[in-house]
Amino acid sequence: MNRMLRPTAWIAASVLATVLLAPSPVSAGSDLQGIDFTGNLPSPIPGQVIARTVGIRWDPRCIPVAYRVNDTLDPIPNPLGAAFLSVADASTTLQTSMDSWNDIRTSFIQMDVVGTVSNPGLRTLDFVNELTFRTAPGSGFIASSPSTSLSVDSVFLDGDDLDGDGDSDVSSALTVCGDVDGDGDLEFPEGTYAAGTILDNDVQFNSAVLRFTTADADIDAISASVDLEAVATHELGHSHGLGHVLNNQVSAFDGTPATMFPFIDTTDPDSELA
Repeated sequence: MNRMLRPTAWIAASVLATVLLAPSPVSAGSDLQGIDFTGNLPSPIPGQVIARTVGIRWDPRCIPVAYRVNDTLDPIPNPLGAAFLSVADASTTLQTSMDSWNDIRTSFIQMDVVGTVSNPGLRTLDFVNELTFRTAPGSGFIASSPSTSLSVDSVFLDGDDLDGDGDSDVSSALTVCGDVDGDGDLEFPEGTYAAGTILDNDVQFNSAVLRFTTADADIDAISASVDLEAVATHELGHSHGLGHVLNNQVSAFDGTPATMFPFIDTTDPDSELA
């Protein structure tokens, strides 16, 4: 179904923030949606255009999707006591979560932790797919997965500065996404990209309010403590275009908590292990 909206920029930001606390019912869809207003079709309402919804996903030229872990909090803060989780150990767990999606036979995605990034601030659109334990002060979410995607079909040309930082983000020397100039961020090959194409994705984990653990033996019934793999697997589902599911079970006959349900009971170790 088409939707009418005011013209906006050619890129759009979307954030899936997961409360991940005590479960409660919620309505949701199966795919994350972006807006495509390619053609700028006029609406019967003056000053507006007709657009359609499209799923957001990575362009094949940018798969595998390369992620970097922010190493400026190492060890990762623990609001319940002494810090104990290193960036190296967290990176291993984050890759395990990625592999939960990578290893599905019908999955189009491949996500990999390729190294670290040293960002003392908050995540932003910078063409570094960042996994960070820094969040804005006062955030009530355990984790979120902000993506920036195209809202119109677009042609990228050599030298284009897509994020306005003065650095080229497109190179004719590339056939797949890569860091052609060695400055730490990714550049795109020249070419056409469809509306809904993800350009940048970050996952942020709120270490100011949650203790993140990585060993099954450390999963407990403390509400301010949660298993990193459980949270990351959910958020990385958003990272490649999945939305939330309605029911907190994997099927009508199995009450095992569903990965893409938007809440988790952090006082229930079975929910974190599922």
